[in-house]
Amino acid sequence: FASTGGKNGETFLDLLIRYGMKFQQDKNTATNSLFGMDMVEVVRPLPPKGVEKWGSIERLNKERELVGIYLSAHPLDDYEIVLNHTCNTKMTDLENKEDLSKLDKVTFGGIVTGVRNGITKNNKPFAIITMEDYSGSGELPLFGQDYLEYAHQFVVGTSLYITAKIVPGKYDATRFNFQFNKISLMEDIKNSIIENICINIPVETLTETIVTDIVAEAEDSPGQTKLCFCIISPDNTSIDMYSTNYSVTVTKQFINVLERDNLTYTINK
Repeated sequence: FASTGGKNGETFLDLLIRYGMKFQQDKNTATNSLFGMDMVEVVRPLPPKGVEKWGSIERLNKERELVGIYLSAHPLDDYEIVLNHTCNTKMTDLENKEDLSKLDKVTFGGIVTGVRNGITKNNKPFAIITMEDYSGSGELPLFGQDYLEYAHQFVVGTSLYITAKIVPGKYDATRFNFQFNKISLMEDIKNSIIENICINIPVETLTETIVTDIVAEAEDSPGQTKLCFCIISPDNTSIDMYSTNYSVTVTKQFINVLERDNLTYTINK
C-alpha cells in the first residue's frame, strides 16, 4: 500500500477505495437509468511502479485477514496429499487426547496461525500454539523442556509436520500431554515421506491423451517421488511398472491432472 505520489500522501489503498465507490455509484446510476444502460467505464487504478507483488502465502494470509477465509487457494494445497495419506490425526482431533493416547504415535500437520506466549506461576515461559489444517484448528501447549526445544519452530505462516505421542500426565494421569518426537517443515518432509505414487489405469481406459497429460505434468514437476503405473486388465489382474525416466514432486496440480482424467492413485504402495 505504498504512496502513489499523489496529493496529500495518497496511498494505493486510497485509490482502490475511491475506485470501488465510484464503480458502485456508476453501476447504480446505470441500473436506475431510464435507458437501462449497463455499461460502466471506470478506469481501474494500477499499482505504483516498483512495488513488489506479495508471495502466495502472504497474499493468502492477507485474504484471510480481510474476509476471514482463504479465497484464491489454501496455503496447505501443495501438502494436501501428505495430510490425507500420511497423517493419522487431524487438528480437530487434538481436543480428544485420551483417545489419541491409544495410538502408538500421532502424525499430523498444518499451518501455524497463532502463537500466544506467557509466563507460568513458577516464572517459566510457555507458549500456546494454534495450528490449522483442512478440518479446522487445534492447540498445542509448550511447557518446560518442550518450550526450550521446539518453540522457535512455531512461526506464524509456517507449515509443519509433527510426529508425537500422547501420554498421561506425570502427576495427574487423567490429563494427557504431547510427547513430541519430531517437528519438520512440511516442504522438507513432503519429498522424503512420499516415496512413490502409483497411478491406477484400467487398460480399457488407457489413451494417448492420458499418457500425454501425465508425461507433461511429470516434466513440469520433477522431484524425488518415484512414478509407478498400475495397469489393470479387465479380469482385474494388474501389473506395476515403474518409470525409469521420471520422478516427480506430487503437487496439487499433479493430483488435479489425475483427477481430471478420472484416475485413482496409491501412495507408498
